[in-house]
Amino acid sequence: MQRTFHVSTKGDDGGDGTKRKPFATLARAVEASRALKRGEPRRIVVHGGIYYDVAVELSREDEGLIIEGEKGKKPVLVGGRLVQNWKKDGKKFYAAELEGVKEGKWDFRMLLVNGRKRARARLPEKGYFRHQNAYGVRFRPDGRSLHDATQKQYALMNYRKGDLGPWLDTNNAEVTVVHVYSESRRGIKSLDGRKRLITFTGPCAFAPGHRAKAPDGQENAELQRYYVSNVREGMLRPGQWYLDRTRGKLVYWPKPNEDIKKLKVIAPTQESIIYINAGRWRQTRNITIRGLTLTGTTAPADVIGFGAFKARGALTAQGWVADIVVEDLVVKNVGGHGIKICGPYVGDRAALVDNSDFAGKAARIRVADCELKWIGGGGIIVAADESVVTNNLIQDVGEDYRSIAGIQMRYAADCEISHNEISGSPYNGISANAMRKSRVINNCISRYMLDLQDGAAIYVGGGWAVTMSGNVVVGGRSREWGTRQHGHAYYNDSTCVYCVTEKNLAVNTCWPNHNMSSTDCVVRNNVFVDKGEAFVSFPLSRGMTYAENIVYAKKGILVMNIDAVDDWSNNIFYSEIGKIEGQYYEVRRGGDIVPLEAKDGTIFADPGFKDVEAGDYRLKRGSPARKLGIKLPDFSKAGRMR
Repeated sequence: MQRTFHVSTKGDDGGDGTKRKPFATLARAVEASRALKRGEPRRIVVHGGIYYDVAVELSREDEGLIIEGEKGKKPVLVGGRLVQNWKKDGKKFYAAELEGVKEGKWDFRMLLVNGRKRARARLPEKGYFRHQNAYGVRFRPDGRSLHDATQKQYALMNYRKGDLGPWLDTNNAEVTVVHVYSESRRGIKSLDGRKRLITFTGPCAFAPGHRAKAPDGQENAELQRYYVSNVREGMLRPGQWYLDRTRGKLVYWPKPNEDIKKLKVIAPTQESIIYINAGRWRQTRNITIRGLTLTGTTAPADVIGFGAFKARGALTAQGWVADIVVEDLVVKNVGGHGIKICGPYVGDRAALVDNSDFAGKAARIRVADCELKWIGGGGIIVAADESVVTNNLIQDVGEDYRSIAGIQMRYAADCEISHNEISGSPYNGISANAMRKSRVINNCISRYMLDLQDGAAIYVGGGWAVTMSGNVVVGGRSREWGTRQHGHAYYNDSTCVYCVTEKNLAVNTCWPNHNMSSTDCVVRNNVFVDKGEAFVSFPLSRGMTYAENIVYAKKGILVMNIDAVDDWSNNIFYSEIGKIEGQYYEVRRGGDIVPLEAKDGTIFADPGFKDVEAGDYRLKRGSPARKLGIKLPDFSKAGRMR
């Protein structure tokens, strides 16, 4: 028989955990449940209300445990505490002294005021400064890159006159350096005002200015971007804050309609609210978390590299976890990732503990029916075999860490990402890295690639037999060739083999399909529509199949590395201006552009959509697609199942 424990804001940890005498904290309920035999079914019901400074760590002792919110209530678990005792700090600001900040025992990068995130002090207020570092990249004949920067230069950055100076409090300041497809957030070890040189507390993921110098010596300002946060000089408008580590105080500038005495200000104390620590050698199984709201967490100071993988999630499971179910959660206003469940890893990156095991012994994770919004890092990260991420709503991720995805799966096999809706990501919508025999199906993605480069709505890197099917991607803005936001919709990268991209729709993405260093992959029965130019590309790929696709563009169409495709069966290309071209590709350099040849049944003709302007891509009677045997996919199943 299942034993049930209750938690209530009106409870007492001295009670017995019954509905009449509930506990006051989730931690106490977990402790009480451990008195039962391991694996014995037990349940904790968290009743409605707001619970502060929550941090619970689960392990093998908690197998068989269900933690759920009271039905219809969605209780709120906050990873921080209320801040009070505000005092005037200058003409506009208020400050509250926080014990442990000056000593370095308490640090945070996110602040909640009346339930909403507030902007951290920042220089410049919008956009970026431009630093003076610029390093080139040379390529070998096989396409591999050779970097010009030395390892020492990974921790150095020269700023421009007038941007920063000796006035900067290096104890408070944090610098975020933007790279091509990632970023580094570092503290400052020293600042030399004469040389205008910053030395960071550690190396960046790439040297500042990596790839900023072209072979002709021209510099790319987009790859010299950085900003400084958490300094008093960045307090430029009401609603901003910074943590003054030098004085041990939190400083806030109230908005015009805010009374500091009445504000509910929450400073995070935790990186994770619920943390499942499984370890590396024995599995932790059968834990279910559902029906809760998680909010108010922070992230560590030094986060570098792709995916901000060092950061935790508001809910984190780490190690050999299996049969973990996370469903019907609301995760909002968090500083790190939303939900992160990963197999054993070494350092900051997931690693293969046993090459035959792929994701170690982490398996069968299910994340379903959750809503995530206003997330500092990525939405959902899972690295475990036979896992499913389905029917989730993810909005506005990457608010603090840009090189993330709405959903990321990595180092796993036999997985599914399906029926999710993702909107608002500075980088990828969905990332599937080093996956095998997995499916990315029926997802709906918009407003992606809003900041970084070389990503996609759906990115598959190093995949083996990964299928992208039934997805709908809508570009967030008009993108033209040569701009930094290349809006790839569907992207196979880094030695993908036997991957299939079929029955997908991409609208106004400019670059609907990109296949880099891929072999024997299939792109079939997709519909790509663009109000500007449309690009399809296969650099360093071979043995590709491109069949039964419809590519429609108001301007020109360019297919790059046309010699990578062995089968061009029955495609339709249509450019309203009649410009349909192909390009032979040399390593890292564009080859000759020639008129694209219509072969293997491929034709250049209007496909006969009913109303392109209205987004009605059904085919009219007499459409040439019917004669070619092209069956229009059903895109109505994309997105969440209501």
